[in-house]
Amino acid sequence: MDPESFEACLRNDQTAPLQVSDYESALRSGITSTPFFIVGDSLAIQGTVPPDRFRAAVDSVLDAREIRRP
Repeated sequence: MDPESFEACLRNDQTAPLQVSDYESALRSGITSTPFFIVGDSLAIQGTVPPDRFRAAVDSVLDAREIRRP
């Protein structure tokens, strides 16, 4: 990502309302840090986790929904 383009986007009057809306939506959803993943409807994974933990979370949602994995 080009730092100058990113800074320009942050200061852009057209994108500012979208940024505020996204931020407020994240707070309402309980998202307080990055990375943050919502798996399924409500399973939250906050922060950096090992791939096997992430896979286990996804697999548990697929199993609960009886979805076959390839």
